[in-house]
Amino acid sequence: MHSFEVLDSTPEAFVRAVNLTLASRGLEGHVSVRYVDGEIVARISWLGTSELRYRTRSVGSGFSAQLERQRVAALHSAFQGRFEDRFEDVLAEVGARLI
Repeated sequence: MHSFEVLDSTPEAFVRAVNLTLASRGLEGHVSVRYVDGEIVARISWLGTSELRYRTRSVGSGFSAQLERQRVAALHSAFQGRFEDRFEDVLAEVGARLI
């Protein structure tokens, strides 16, 4: 997933909603999302650590996020597609639209 947009939220509120959804699915021990210096940072920690960094920019009353950098742990590469599918489900549940 290289980019997404959220039509009616701030990045900070979006990150709070994502973390609540991750917690409701019991994933907060392995996946965290934070907003730092204009970037949404998703970190996956399980048998290594992977990190996705999305640069945000304001769009109307929301924002868009573009993948800037990713670091995938060696053991995660085999599961990357499966993780991305599940992460996309979480993002969609809190109002993101893939672009």
